[in-house]
Amino acid sequence: MLMKRTWGLDVMRCPACSHRLRVVATVTERAVVTKILDHLQVRSTPLPRAPPRDPTWVQESFAYEHAVA
Repeated sequence: MLMKRTWGLDVMRCPACSHRLRVVATVTERAVVTKILDHLQVRSTPLPRAPPRDPTWVQESFAYEHAVA
């Protein structure tokens, strides 16, 4: 419902035939989700993490002078 209000996208409507969809089940077990995704030939493993930033990178600091009124 939130995606429909925010983006105008009704995720509970079939994009092919425009009929209403319904939730059949909620799967929370990792092994079951992996098996389903593998069967659908969809990536079931997380993407590799990006390499960490250069540890020698130093953040700039700025000295501010307080204005005296």
